[in-house]
Amino acid sequence: MVSHIDFFQSIPPKNAYFAGANTPDGFISDYSNFFNEETFTKVYIVKGGSGTGKSTLIRRCADGAAKCGAECTYILCSSDPESLDGVLLRQGNTHIAIIDGTAPHTVDPVYAGSCGEIVNCGDFWDTKALENARDEIIATVQKKNGCYTRAYRYLSGASSVISASRQFSGNLILQEKLEKCVHRLASTFKDTGETGKIINRRTLAVSMNGTVRVSTFNGAKTVVAVKECAAASSMFFDLLEKALLAKGITVLRSISPLGGIAELYLPGQDTAFVPYEENPDRQRIYTKIVNMQRFVDKDILSANRQKRRFAEKCFASLMGGATESLAEAKKLHFRLEDIYKATMDFSGLDQFSASLCSSISKRFQ
Repeated sequence: MVSHIDFFQSIPPKNAYFAGANTPDGFISDYSNFFNEETFTKVYIVKGGSGTGKSTLIRRCADGAAKCGAECTYILCSSDPESLDGVLLRQGNTHIAIIDGTAPHTVDPVYAGSCGEIVNCGDFWDTKALENARDEIIATVQKKNGCYTRAYRYLSGASSVISASRQFSGNLILQEKLEKCVHRLASTFKDTGETGKIINRRTLAVSMNGTVRVSTFNGAKTVVAVKECAAASSMFFDLLEKALLAKGITVLRSISPLGGIAELYLPGQDTAFVPYEENPDRQRIYTKIVNMQRFVDKDILSANRQKRRFAEKCFASLMGGATESLAEAKKLHFRLEDIYKATMDFSGLDQFSASLCSSISKRFQ
């Protein structure tokens, strides 16, 4: 059956996550899992159009705070992983968020001034020049939105193939053997006597740069790699999460944009369960490898070889359609950036950014 996790290529590991996802149901924002003004000393909400320097400003402030000893958690844009949607800065009791508050994850201050504050990059653009480019901006945005709509339809079809594969995998998984394996793994952790908690953190994205995975969980002290076979890993992760929660363990859970648990991290134990990658450099970090082939009825698997290959071809074709649509959206996105960049007073923005960066850094000194 289809192993969709193989379609996601890892990018360099760092303390980073995605705060949203392009899914079969459209764009889903996860901002609520990261940003709650009541838990922050200060939240800066950056506004502005494409190419107005939002991501650069966020990164500059993060770099300045890091030099002062702040711990940085980077929030990557799920459509463009090379761009930042935000950063979380923490040192002692000082906890600051700097986030992109524009569509598709529009955010406004809840406790305006006292905590939430708007940083408007639009203060440094030439409004008259943008008005003159109105027709091109509208046409480009509409074309870009059309690309995303097509991508979501392709992802919907790919998700249906995954769902069918997982349903079929239930017929060939050796349930009792898999449950015993999960029990053995879970038994290595002590019962905390507390209530288990799930914290959602996305590590996979279907982006304008293709399907990517940020390998943050690979930095754990103990890394258990799960080698897929016949979509069996979905049931493995479901059973493992349930067993860990029953022990009162806090679990960071990464959900795939196509549905299902992609990987898990246990912060209290510094242990991660991640998708296996055929890469010698990656394999060196694995403490243990759990091969799902052990829990699959090989006779049933072999008897359905043609069905599996057909499903794999369908899935690959649909994912290809989705990524091609998003690649087309990328070209339109860059065109929008060029329009806005041509109207920006970057000298003024640079001075403002330096002042803001200094103000934030002082909070960590």
